[in-house]
Amino acid sequence: MKFRIVLMAAGFSRRFGGNKLLAEIEGRPVYRYALDKLKALSVREDVEGAVVVTQYEEIASAADEMGLDMVFNHAAIEGIASSLRAGIRFFKEEKDRAYVFMVCDQPHMRIETLSGLLDFYKKTDKGIVCVADPSGIPGNPVIFHERYYGELAALTGDKGGSRIFKKHPEDLGKFTVDPAELKDIDVREDL
Repeated sequence: MKFRIVLMAAGFSRRFGGNKLLAEIEGRPVYRYALDKLKALSVREDVEGAVVVTQYEEIASAADEMGLDMVFNHAAIEGIASSLRAGIRFFKEEKDRAYVFMVCDQPHMRIETLSGLLDFYKKTDKGIVCVADPSGIPGNPVIFHERYYGELAALTGDKGGSRIFKKHPEDLGKFTVDPAELKDIDVREDL
């Protein structure tokens, strides 16, 4: 099994009142935390490729400086599904692949957790695996087996892959993590 990682960094941060990905936490922009983790994951033998999907020049430039592949999302106004589609279309469709979707606004997500999620996916017989808090509430990141490529490519609007795993609850596995890692940045008070 080979992983293809898509980091989605093209949102509009409407509730935040500005681009939350450029906001700073401890002197670093929020997006840098995700890029660093993506770079660290990309060296795993089971990671075939990683791509950053963004509409922001600063993030695109930083990804390029780090040697990460990047896709510019010109359709970001359509919602998160446009980033999902752009990410999977970056890769050539092949058998025995899984797509890992990460969001860019979870600065407290640990690299050990992300690596553990990939290891967990390889041990389970489920085609979809996501992180979850101890009560079982699913969150990001999420991994989809390539058999869901068609459904991912057909997504529209501002809802992501959760629509797919709600359709296939029997094929969903959950990797329990510390709830603090799942916290994303939605409003300025979250910084």
